[in-house]
Formats: sequence, structure tokens, C-alpha cells
Amino acid sequence: MGTSVVKATAQDGSKLSLSCKVTVINKPQLSKSKLYLYNSDKVYLRVKGGSGKITWSSSNKSVATVNSAGFVVANKGGKCYIYAKRNGYTMKCTVKVGMFDPTFKNVYDFGAVNVDMMMLQELEGEKCELEMISGGCDKETHRRRFRT
Repeated sequence: MGTSVVKATAQDGSKLSLSCKVTVINKPQLSKSKLYLYNSDKVYLRVKGGSGKITWSSSNKSVATVNSAGFVVANKGGKCYIYAKRNGYTMKCTVKVGMFDPTFKNVYDFGAVNVDMMMLQELEGEKCELEMISGGCDKETHRRRFRT
């Protein structure tokens, strides 16, 4: 970021010259472009670059809210976008919120299948293989493999 004056002078002997003040501003960027949260999770988003006031907003406040300092609170399961505006730029962070099953730390309950979403969120967009291992009351172990 900085300011400079550019001056142009005519070479035809007319002594005509023009000058222009140029201010370069670093394009602001959000600290995260995607967030995966559980209900009641809280996280700060930051804007890097640019200067001046930041205006924050949520596309769906029932899923997640954001305050004037970029403090995001996950409210209930769903998807929304958190927007930050600075220097005429609008930045967007996709927020996905899942309902946390309090009986298992970092595990979502999808009916008959529990999946560790903290592990899976790191794999989003990647080709991967998921192996599910289930054990019944009879102690018999069942394995299933899924590929994306």
C-alpha cells in the first residue's frame, strides 16, 4: 500500500505537464473462505489487507451470525455465507453448520452411521476412500468401503 505522484511532460517544447496522484491499496482478503462448524461453535474471521471500516453480514442468521468484529457464532445446522465489505471489495466465507451429537466428541449422528466430520472436512474435494467399521451386540465386526 502506498501513494505516488505520476508526472508527464510534453516533449514538443510546449512545457505542458500533467500530474496524477495514485494510491495503491492491497486487495483485502478474508482469513478463511470456508468454515465447518458445529452448532454453538464460535470463531473469529479477520480481513487482511486494505484499510478502513469493515461491514459484516450473514446470508442466514438462523444458521450463523457475525458481529461488527467478525465474531461468527454457529446457531443451527445448515449453510450460509458470511460477507465482509472493505474498500469497495466484498469477500465471502461459506459456512456449513452441523448439529453436534453431545454424546460423542467431534462426531455427527447420521442415524445408523456416525462420521467424524473434523476428519472428513480436511478431505473435501479430494478423491478418498472411507472405510466404515461397525460392531454389533454379537461383537461381529463389519467393514464397508466407499470411494469418491
